[in-house]
Amino acid sequence: MKLIGIVRLGRDAEVRYTPNGVAVCEFSGAYNFGPKPAEGHRPTQWVDFKLWGDRGEKLSPHLVKGQALLVHASDVHVET
Repeated sequence: MKLIGIVRLGRDAEVRYTPNGVAVCEFSGAYNFGPKPAEGHRPTQWVDFKLWGDRGEKLSPHLVKGQALLVHASDVHVET
């Protein structure tokens, strides 16, 4: 599954490291989807993201709560 769209970050990104020293940057974002109903609010889905390695380390200072991001995510796993 792929996710392409604008998400608004719900919290600042956090960087952790695996026991092998690989950086993992985690953050979550609100994604609005579907047609806009008469009352004016589209449904919202919260999505958790992980960036691995150098990419996560370098981007984490810029991933702050409230920031809007254009996301093109592949390998999206849906948990129910």
